[in-house]
Amino acid sequence: MIHVADRGSVEAPDTPDTLQALVHANWGLRVLHLQPLPSGHTNKSYLVEVESEEAGRDADCDVGMSHVPLILRVSWPGKAVQQVDREEALLAALGTSGFLPSVPRALQTLGGRSYVQAGTSWLHLFACIPGRAGFPQQASQGAESHAIAAAAMRTLAHLHDAMSEIPADAALHGMATAAAIHADAADTAPHPATWLLQRHARVSARAMPVLPDGLAPHYAEIVSRAGAYLAEAAVSLPGPTGWVHGDYHAGNLLFAEADRSDVSVTGILDFDDVGIGAPWLEAAFALFALARDATVEHRFAYDADMWEQGLDAYARQRTMPTAEAEVGGVGVGTDTMIDYLRTNRNALMNLFCIDQVLIHLEAAQRGLWSLGPGIGFLGCWHQLLSEASPSSILTASTVAGRASP
Repeated sequence: MIHVADRGSVEAPDTPDTLQALVHANWGLRVLHLQPLPSGHTNKSYLVEVESEEAGRDADCDVGMSHVPLILRVSWPGKAVQQVDREEALLAALGTSGFLPSVPRALQTLGGRSYVQAGTSWLHLFACIPGRAGFPQQASQGAESHAIAAAAMRTLAHLHDAMSEIPADAALHGMATAAAIHADAADTAPHPATWLLQRHARVSARAMPVLPDGLAPHYAEIVSRAGAYLAEAAVSLPGPTGWVHGDYHAGNLLFAEADRSDVSVTGILDFDDVGIGAPWLEAAFALFALARDATVEHRFAYDADMWEQGLDAYARQRTMPTAEAEVGGVGVGTDTMIDYLRTNRNALMNLFCIDQVLIHLEAAQRGLWSLGPGIGFLGCWHQLLSEASPSSILTASTVAGRASP
């Protein structure tokens, strides 16, 4: 029997007076203005203008020292401390990379921490990063959108290169501090789809959320089918594992306000879903996220040309470190992995749909948002229902058969 989840009543601190008081008490900054920003459904973000010369230097913003804009992020209630610490450690490691656009940099509290716990939520105060988030409203599925997608994928290649320097097995120890990121760890190797398997386990352990009309009878089938696909993927996906961003799409990128013919990324946002997986799988997922048409509700639809061009952009930029150049002891080059992704594009699309459905289901289980049209959920749901069994989800032998000596 399937039970419907209680939406819960634990609320994050979100009144202006409460947030201003928390900023003043923990960061010693007087808030002059607080404005909600368009943001994801899990975290709430605010543009906070404070009065502080020291904050102005820390924020690295081109503004007067008396009025300094910062970004206040309030997490969803119940977010695990391990997730918060993991993000902190990754950002500390990535902040020293000279090949990346800006990543979020948290201002230290008066107590020397990078965050504050308020109830069951976590507050971060970040330095501002210049740029425009996501696809501009005027962008069509034409040259500009393709240029944005290519720039996003080049940036992802640089991000994966930087993250490949961070020991993946440090995740097994929780990474409570930035120093722990380099700690020795056990030999247990995670699966390429570890973060997907973990998300599926969390969704499976909770009750069914409130679903749009007509979907509830298929809920058990969807969750079971997702589990079967992921079990197959865990043993079929090639390539090494490493740190992945976990939520890489245009809405989590900042683009320079410049000539549309020369698109550049100025910042990468929202690392609170970082985890362990296959970077090449995340690249495929990022391509689907960038090229998707979320207005189509009866199936998953995307721009195949944009997907192909974005993959080429990623491959041209990506370095294959030694740790990532072997699959089962056999050398694998960039061309081989590109070939693999193209050969298995439809199967990877199904995995992406599973990822999206699980993300939406988990958020609905936590009472963070309601499921329905216009958010990309229904297209992925119907795509999974229309697919056959996962017995031949991925042709793993493709890599082994074409691996270079």
